[in-house]
Amino acid sequence: MPGHILKCGKCGAVVRVGYPSLAVDYAEGFGRTESREQLVEDFFELNPGVLRDEPEKCPKCGAPRKEMAAIHSYL
Repeated sequence: MPGHILKCGKCGAVVRVGYPSLAVDYAEGFGRTESREQLVEDFFELNPGVLRDEPEKCPKCGAPRKEMAAIHSYL
């Protein structure tokens, strides 16, 4: 799941979607023995403001997804 940051063109709200795989790789490098899926679950649990899936509309103003543009992507 690639991650990216969306910005609403109407209200300026910024939304993070997905997770950076480098964060999971980093956790694996520290010797955590959980599965990769569990590490991803942990990421979302520790970062409650990050959405798993792209929103259909802006969570702040309700503008449709087409009003939101990706301003940054991360691996």
